[in-house]
Amino acid sequence: MEVLKHAKEINENIIEKQFDVIDARSIERFKGEAKEPREGLRSGNIKNSSCIPFNILINTDKTFKSKKEIVEIFSKNLKDISSN
Repeated sequence: MEVLKHAKEINENIIEKQFDVIDARSIERFKGEAKEPREGLRSGNIKNSSCIPFNILINTDKTFKSKKEIVEIFSKNLKDISSN
């Protein structure tokens, strides 16, 4: 399984829907409600993508949560996403 995709693959996937695209930005940036801080990038999200903000994977001491916790976060969020 590849975790990194090129722009061409992402664009093709909008129509083909061969894989899930998870966006790790804040929900506000994902929804286009917050200004995009990176120059030249438009705000909003990729069509048919889902958002799991990276900050929910991080502990207060800036370390990653345990593998078990991360698996639970992805499992819950992907379940919630697929039931919409």
